[in-house]
Amino acid sequence: MRYQPTTDTLSVIQRLGGIWSGRHAMVRCPAHEDRTPSLSIRQGRNSILVHCFAGCDGAAVMRGIRQVLGHTIPDQRAMPEPANDREPPFRCLWAEARPVEGTLGERYLRDVRGIRFVPADVRFHPRCPMGRGSAARFLPALLVGVFVRERLIAVQRLFLDSETAVRTHRMMLGNSRGGTWPARFEGGVMRIAEGFESACAYRQLTGQEAGTCFGVRNFARFEPVLGTGALILLPDNDDEGQFFAHQAVQQRGRDGLPIAITACPTGYGDWADLTRPHVHMSTAS
Repeated sequence: MRYQPTTDTLSVIQRLGGIWSGRHAMVRCPAHEDRTPSLSIRQGRNSILVHCFAGCDGAAVMRGIRQVLGHTIPDQRAMPEPANDREPPFRCLWAEARPVEGTLGERYLRDVRGIRFVPADVRFHPRCPMGRGSAARFLPALLVGVFVRERLIAVQRLFLDSETAVRTHRMMLGNSRGGTWPARFEGGVMRIAEGFESACAYRQLTGQEAGTCFGVRNFARFEPVLGTGALILLPDNDDEGQFFAHQAVQQRGRDGLPIAITACPTGYGDWADLTRPHVHMSTAS
């Protein structure tokens, strides 16, 4: 049986820097030096249920949580979820997925894309469905979360070749309208690229946070996160990218939010080209 999160559980998750997402939350584990969230927290009948994907003992995790809180976790009486409260497929996939470290997804980022860090709000699914019903195939995929106001609304699936780690297909699951990745932007400026890989490349090259709106046509459609003071668009070096970026500047300029364009260096198709290893230049677009 699944239970609705209590106010105490939501408070614990917030204190650990996480957000409740459907039926669980992912936070940094306090029992080890966690670079990216690897601790799953779910609601149990009388308390929280924890599972560290890095292998930490449950008792050690609970001790770490108590140290962070400065007090014990109070007893709870959680309410069961309604029987007809079914999660949408993209949330189920997200919940099933695991941290990227040590997976084919990390190989894709590092070896195919030349990205030397593990981005936030990205997971790996070893058997992600592509297609429906009897025609469905189950393939490894990197999952990129799509968020509006820190709420997961869809998942972009980057299917990967099991041997080479090269991306073979890119598909969205859920309604991504208005969404961006990652869930949070620091510093008051949203730097937005056309795609996930370009955003990662820009961050690696400049040291500045960047995200994506999942498509050039969304430059004028995505919802700025709360507290955003300015937008910077990072379009590809092609006619389509330039057209929609400048169109978005005109449209969003009327809203009063400062907006500008940072051009990709001449000679490269997009920001991702600047980090991509030469051997993969023609295979991973």
